[in-house]
Amino acid sequence: MHPELEELVEKIPVHLEVMTTLTCPYCPQAVHAAQQLAMVNDAIQADMVDSVEFPELTKQYSVYETPKTVINGLHSFIGAQTVYLEVLRAVDPDESDRIEKMIREARGHRHVRKTDAQELYDTIIIGGGPAALSAYKYLVSKQLITTKTPDTWE
Repeated sequence: MHPELEELVEKIPVHLEVMTTLTCPYCPQAVHAAQQLAMVNDAIQADMVDSVEFPELTKQYSVYETPKTVINGLHSFIGAQTVYLEVLRAVDPDESDRIEKMIREARGHRHVRKTDAQELYDTIIIGGGPAALSAYKYLVSKQLITTKTPDTWE
């Protein structure tokens, strides 16, 4: 766990319920992450809940996919990769946004250009992988992009 996340997690009292199924390949990772949080902070309770064995909770939390982690019976999310940030998002959204921005910058993610609600766009490229870059190159070659280039996006 990232040291800064660990420091924040030490201050967060939450109850995590990781809804699982026996055949889900991602459920063990989500359960492991929840248990790690519980090990760092005595105020965090992390439970693994087999969706088949507890149909009343499955219905209550509208579990259609697993792993689904429910935080304090209110906030929930699906997946195993974002357990730490989702817990932080549920408890302190501003701090979560700050850490997500730090992580994106550390990974080398580019800045994005915010859209203007008053402006009409012919094309919007979402993402930055090979397909997005190919789309951008094509649009430039056909002179279909006349606004800011990625180098000037803020």
